[in-house]
Amino acid sequence: MRFCVDYRRLNQITTKDAFPLPRIDDIYDQLTTATYFTKFDFKAGYFQVPLDKADRPKTAFSTRDGHFQFKVLPQGLTNGPPTFQRIVNQILVARSEILFLGHLIKEGFIKPDPNNIRGLVETKEPTTAEEAFRFVTAAEYYREFIPKFSIIAAPLHRYSPSTLNQQKMNKSKFVLSDDARTAFHELKKILTTDLILGLPDDTLQFKIQSDASVDGIGAVLLQITPNGDRPLAYMSKKLMKTQTNWSTIEQECYAIVQAIDKWDKYLRGHEFILETDHEPLVICPTRNN
Repeated sequence: MRFCVDYRRLNQITTKDAFPLPRIDDIYDQLTTATYFTKFDFKAGYFQVPLDKADRPKTAFSTRDGHFQFKVLPQGLTNGPPTFQRIVNQILVARSEILFLGHLIKEGFIKPDPNNIRGLVETKEPTTAEEAFRFVTAAEYYREFIPKFSIIAAPLHRYSPSTLNQQKMNKSKFVLSDDARTAFHELKKILTTDLILGLPDDTLQFKIQSDASVDGIGAVLLQITPNGDRPLAYMSKKLMKTQTNWSTIEQECYAIVQAIDKWDKYLRGHEFILETDHEPLVICPTRNN
């Protein structure tokens, strides 16, 4: 149980601290050249942050035992998270590898947390639509490690509950369709392989390889290293029914556009190599329209 005061009125008149909370993918991008890592699971972390004496009365509260005010940072203040994050960013302790937000991070590389993978691999074949959707949703967290994930997982995504009635029906026993069963076991098989990706390095050149088919589009972001091309992330997307009627060159071009858009934060301002197996695309830059 955590004691918490209702500070909504105080928060409404508080000048907000604009210190940003980190995005998970941005954190990973900063670890490219790192050798040692730090992770903390703080106990009563806010209570380690003292409050200025002039601000303590603002946290005052009443109970049947009397009137009190906090001397340390309490839960519920709007500027609590950014204040605490700023302090955390200044703390460093070295480790050569670290488990962080579902991933194992080592020098220059990132891979899924083995404990999370074990849980997915040990999942029994779904007996309800809810179980099927829960499995594919959990596996999707590691989609960037799996080529053509969207295409492989498409049969399982059909069990996504889109209405309240479907949500109720999803708890009923059912027989998994053949293609969904194949997708389930294929994903489990892929998850048992050594899924590992590199961390991006701005000093190395990026490369995109893309492809398209009637089933969907896919791409991989690579970096050219002295030891060969190193994959950084995979992308895939199933084509909608209308998109399957597009010409081959349109589908191949769509794959390129989607890949560049997804990895824009890495590619913007950098020259990169684009590889495609569809030769007609090569003439596109030379055409007027």
